[in-house]
Amino acid sequence: SFTPNAFFTQVAQNAFNNTAGTYDFAGASPSTYSGSWPMLVGTFQWNLLQSPPGGETAVSFTGVVAQDQDFNPIAVTPQDGTVQSSISLPYSLSAGWNMIAVPLALANPSPEAVFPAGWPLFLWDAVQGSYRSRAQITLALGDGYWLKAPSAQPLTISGQANGQANTEILLSPGWNLIGTPYHQPMHWASVSVRKGAESKSLDEAMVNGWIKGPFYGWTGTSYQTVAVGGSFQPTSGYWIKDLLAGCSLVFGRPF
Repeated sequence: SFTPNAFFTQVAQNAFNNTAGTYDFAGASPSTYSGSWPMLVGTFQWNLLQSPPGGETAVSFTGVVAQDQDFNPIAVTPQDGTVQSSISLPYSLSAGWNMIAVPLALANPSPEAVFPAGWPLFLWDAVQGSYRSRAQITLALGDGYWLKAPSAQPLTISGQANGQANTEILLSPGWNLIGTPYHQPMHWASVSVRKGAESKSLDEAMVNGWIKGPFYGWTGTSYQTVAVGGSFQPTSGYWIKDLLAGCSLVFGRPF
């Protein structure tokens, strides 16, 4: 399903302005959808293209016939875009404690809907300086968690990809347990630090005393640093130490 304003911002604004609702597509290519909106009626036709990395479906509009509020025809130039579809993200858990992230938008963000019953789960609350337990947690993009598995085993979590071009994670002074907000590996250069209107690369933020390196991941038995120029894995959580109030990590969409 897709919401036109959310994904097709480059399409003629006079056609999609004030568009309301979510519209489903399915079936063979090409597909056609007819619908109505406030002050707008029309028929949309598009071709399903290849599925790019990340579980989205690429689409290309082949034509739109619409009317404005005065019933004048509106011509919309064919455009390309992406439509989010469900993604299944595989985890390989170690026996005991795992430091993880959930980089998907979940239909139900309760831990009870995602993890087996009885598995301990903790979230570090950097503002309070203490952990929140499973019953106090709502799973969210950008958070890291400690999850205890009874044995080494796979786990699959399903949800929607984060379609935002950039996602900002607010930091608190001291240690923060974070996760990448996208379901694909994030390169070091795709992450920056923002403080007010000023933005710096991770390297610059460390040199200028905004954050303290390195980032720490967890292997299942010990901590492991993320090398400068390395990557952040989508299913992993990371510790980062913030040195100044008002800083945020900004992740650029990797796909």
